[in-house]
Amino acid sequence: METGGNAHLTSSSDIDNIIYLLNLSEPERKQKMQGVIRPISRQRKCPKCHTHFNHYLKVGYICKQCHTFPDRFFVDLHWNGERYGVYCDKLGQPLDSYQRALNIFLKIQGEIETHTFDPLRYVKKDLQAFLFENLIEDWKLEKEEAANKDKLSWSYVGPLKGHIKRYILPFFKGKDIRDIRKIDIKKFYRNLPDNLSPKTHKNILDSLQNFFNDLVDDEIIEKRPGFPKVTVPEPEIKWCTRDMQDTIINKIPDKHRFIYFFLSRQGVRPGEAIALKWGDIDLKNCVLTIKRTVSYRKIVERTKTRKIRPRLLHPDILDILQSIPRGLPNTFLFINPNTGRPYMPDTIQKIWRKAAEDAEANITLYQATRHSVASMAATSGVSIQIIKEVLGHTDIRTTQKYAHLDVIAHSQVFEAQKEKENDNEQPDSKVRRLINE
Repeated sequence: METGGNAHLTSSSDIDNIIYLLNLSEPERKQKMQGVIRPISRQRKCPKCHTHFNHYLKVGYICKQCHTFPDRFFVDLHWNGERYGVYCDKLGQPLDSYQRALNIFLKIQGEIETHTFDPLRYVKKDLQAFLFENLIEDWKLEKEEAANKDKLSWSYVGPLKGHIKRYILPFFKGKDIRDIRKIDIKKFYRNLPDNLSPKTHKNILDSLQNFFNDLVDDEIIEKRPGFPKVTVPEPEIKWCTRDMQDTIINKIPDKHRFIYFFLSRQGVRPGEAIALKWGDIDLKNCVLTIKRTVSYRKIVERTKTRKIRPRLLHPDILDILQSIPRGLPNTFLFINPNTGRPYMPDTIQKIWRKAAEDAEANITLYQATRHSVASMAATSGVSIQIIKEVLGHTDIRTTQKYAHLDVIAHSQVFEAQKEKENDNEQPDSKVRRLINE
């Protein structure tokens, strides 16, 4: 090969092949549109004899005397009264051979015939703007900015970033967003790892669909590709009795027990309990006010429903809070003694899992606390409307989902109730004693 972008045929076999092709008697394919393949400007002449290359449709551009040919081309196209120079394919790859240029030439011809030709798809600077990875990165940054401004929850944006990095981007990287069709979405969905839950599969697909919906809203694309309909079976809502709650709580180390006892009686979300401050507790009126929560390991000054409502303190919790020294209004109610800071969600989940395993109970923290508070109240005859207000649900259908009335059927969370501890001291008295100490 010669330097300067031009190639030089050196073997006799190459020369013989050219002569053979040039002498073929088969008629040459007729071009059906106004356009021609040309070498780029700096390669229009032979670098040896400086004469223009000869153009042969079947072979390309060749200097018969010096046996050289160019290796950079463009399609000089006239379409709809405009002239366009196409220097790359849809992936932004340069036309570095006559065959590649011919393939693009014929592809454009087919698009013109089917009325799908868009010259911007072949302009490299515009191709970069429509690459999937560039647009998804901009979209992700937009969601992060919204979360920083408290317009989106970090519990949504955090997992979203993980979905993009691990699953979405590796599959669609390098694709033009305008070329993605329903078949591509279906292939992506089928490609998701089998070890992910159906709910996670749906969340990932919903994230991708939201991305395309925003592209349509921003008028980047005219319509989003079709998405397969994904249904996730309704999960079984487990709950347990008060005895089982206390059995598990008694397996928790003494220094961590208070927050779990609080959750088992009060029924708030774990993230809301973590974010409680002494200033949120009104002992005189026996109420607490949920003002903030934890969202993806960040304490945010809002609730999940974005509504602030006072709630009555459970008598067992009120009794404990009245018997212990009160902290300053801006200090957190629950402090992890191991760190001196508020608990983190993964910490309290880890402690609970260990205690439940020790109690041989297959139930999560959320199920054993919030779900169980709702279910126990319902089986005791408390109205769904009251339970809805106590739990802070905005939609009564959510309450109905958790508050099961068939106590016999749903109390079979465990194969057998565990025998009570030899130590008959109840968790509330233990918590009070430990805090006072």
